[in-house]
Amino acid sequence: MVCNTCKTAIEDTADVCPYCKTKFGIGRLAVMVVLILAMAVLAGATMLYLTNAADDVASNSHAAAELPHSSIDTIPTEESDSAQESILEEEQFTQPEPTPTPPSHSADTSRREDEVWEMIESMAITANDYYDRAHTSRVIISKNGYLYNFPARNYYTPRSFSRIESMKPEYADEQVLLLYMRPDDIKLYLPDSVELSGHELELFCGYEVRDGFALARREGRLGIISREDFQTLLAKYSDERGGAFRHDNDSPAFAEIVAAVGRFKGIAATMPDTFDVRYLVSDSKYAIVVLSEKNSPEKLEKFVLVRDQGDWRVDFSGFENTFMYQKVLNNRYPDFNIGILPNYNLYYSAKEIRSNITPLLDAMRTQGVIGEEDGRETFATGTDRFCYMEFESGKKLLAVYTDQETGWMVHTIPNFLRAEMIMAQYEKDPPTFILKQ
Repeated sequence: MVCNTCKTAIEDTADVCPYCKTKFGIGRLAVMVVLILAMAVLAGATMLYLTNAADDVASNSHAAAELPHSSIDTIPTEESDSAQESILEEEQFTQPEPTPTPPSHSADTSRREDEVWEMIESMAITANDYYDRAHTSRVIISKNGYLYNFPARNYYTPRSFSRIESMKPEYADEQVLLLYMRPDDIKLYLPDSVELSGHELELFCGYEVRDGFALARREGRLGIISREDFQTLLAKYSDERGGAFRHDNDSPAFAEIVAAVGRFKGIAATMPDTFDVRYLVSDSKYAIVVLSEKNSPEKLEKFVLVRDQGDWRVDFSGFENTFMYQKVLNNRYPDFNIGILPNYNLYYSAKEIRSNITPLLDAMRTQGVIGEEDGRETFATGTDRFCYMEFESGKKLLAVYTDQETGWMVHTIPNFLRAEMIMAQYEKDPPTFILKQ
């Protein structure tokens, strides 16, 4: 289905749009919350009652709502072993959705070439007709060199265009390859007589024939390149580099990447005292970092770093509030693994951030959830439903608002990974931008 707010294609089963956070219904979410609460009660959680949690926080520029009169249910952490207090130095990063298999090359190579040219020239027109209609409202990218529907997490096939007027039904199940590449890269493998140039990603169609792969664009046929050249071309766009990792904040890799951002900002020496790292994931070539200024958790900045001869350097920044920023990154880095990006878009999410959750903190102190031994909060932010806090004692808390009657459930957590897991139990696409790595 398509979200009526941001006009982006999303899964039919979604409760919340992952891009603009529009909510479509609460049925399944309500059932989930009830089950979680029931489990907490059975586990013997202690119920504490708020007496002053309704202070108006309208002065917060990012939200003008009240923290409700409600109870606080404290859920102790399951990790009692001190070894669980930090994640592994290199934690394998799991992408939110399984990566689909790239399109197959198993075509009928005995087919007459004139039939092949007619088919791929026709499909090039149809595919571009579709792209012209959809690209302004849908995140369409290049993944491993092929045309990819990022919201749906799948590769396009000829059948994807069955509703386009120019689509010929007899081609719907053909093994036509839908390529999304830079013309300059394809030109390297074509005869000099072929006029083709351009650095922006463009849509091409291909089909395997006896002598290699026939390629065409909207304007017509281009030529045939060898199988070896075609595999070399695809390799240039491959985003598979042996996995991606989240690094513990005490690891050398974490320190190197953060130091590179510090050098870029001109504050390398004071970086740890000036900024909080909210998100950091890397593979062997690229890293994505989200930072916020100390005491200003709502001011988020994003950076892309490239590893150049063993050293990290910031190569792109300032895109945190860009609409469909995934397309901007993909056009700049066609081999960037889009799957390592955080599951939020600040273009939509920034308005949800609460930088002032003082009423909730005061109520938690009054009821003893936060003790004097915990000291002051060193990091605290949230949304209307989730709040994340860290304290001088090292304590980390995640508070989840369930409903007016039940109130807030407070989880003591060892690290951000556990916080993400808990949040995902309540919402399919939770606002993990409130967390600190």
